[in-house]
Amino acid sequence: MKTLLMCLLLAAPAAGADKLTAPQLIDLARHHPARLREALVATLTADALAKGTAVLGRGEHFIWAVDATSRPTLLLDEAPGPPMRRIAGSDTWYATGTYAVRTSHAFAYTIAGKTFGGSKDVAAFGPDSYLKAGVPQGTLSDKLVHTSKAIYEGLRSNYWTYVPAQYTPSTPAALMVFQDGQGYVRPESEHDRGRIIDALDNLIYEHKIPVMIAVFVQPGDITQSPDSAFAKEMVEKFKASPAPPPGARPRGPQNMVRGTQYDTVTDRYARFLRDELLAEVQSRYNIRKDSYSRGITGQSSGGIAAFNVAWQQPEQFSR
Repeated sequence: MKTLLMCLLLAAPAAGADKLTAPQLIDLARHHPARLREALVATLTADALAKGTAVLGRGEHFIWAVDATSRPTLLLDEAPGPPMRRIAGSDTWYATGTYAVRTSHAFAYTIAGKTFGGSKDVAAFGPDSYLKAGVPQGTLSDKLVHTSKAIYEGLRSNYWTYVPAQYTPSTPAALMVFQDGQGYVRPESEHDRGRIIDALDNLIYEHKIPVMIAVFVQPGDITQSPDSAFAKEMVEKFKASPAPPPGARPRGPQNMVRGTQYDTVTDRYARFLRDELLAEVQSRYNIRKDSYSRGITGQSSGGIAAFNVAWQQPEQFSR
């Protein structure tokens, strides 16, 4: 397999211009480091190299890279990491090494005695997060758009549905709802934040979770319906909000939507899901009605929304 990979890399003059996976970058670093700079820029971007945030991994194996005029020292979880190597003819340095899987990690550099770049949230995914051999793949829908009729009057919300290969309409499926769903449905890549689709395919196939339909919901977008009642509500809310501090990123009424939906502790968002968006999904799929078979999740404010929905409607969600 390795021989085939190297033949492909050598045979394609433009291979460095394509995005590569972490194993491909690591293999390139070991066997053809002169071609690594071009591949790092194509895969991780020149901006990330300049800022010291370029990192890519698969499972336990990772590659880190940074632009620096003097030798950087790599710190992994605040401990010394593997030595950095310079790519000949450039100011780009790289290192390969490992992280323990099934958790997140931190890295940073010290350059000329000063801390530079890095990240405090680098996920090292376990084997369940990568599609295993022989596992049938479910179907992720194209982007769907729901227009709220009454609860967020006129608000348009993007969402996606995932249907496992094992689903049959004659048997009701479990349900999982994800807030900030747009972050989970990007095309398969080494950069995926959650790698949820592969994990669902693997776990359903291994009977570790039930056959489960997933719904990925994005916060609403008033720019698609600026004259709607909810858009006007957000405009008024924005006018009444404090002015941002000097130098802060410019904000507008659209920035208020996610917080209004996710952080407001009422049953409004819960009713929106139950009575509107999920009702639309349930018109197409046979989904279990018992709360034991229905879960909801999110990160940051999306986690607040998930807890609030389950608190407001325990008969709908108990997971």
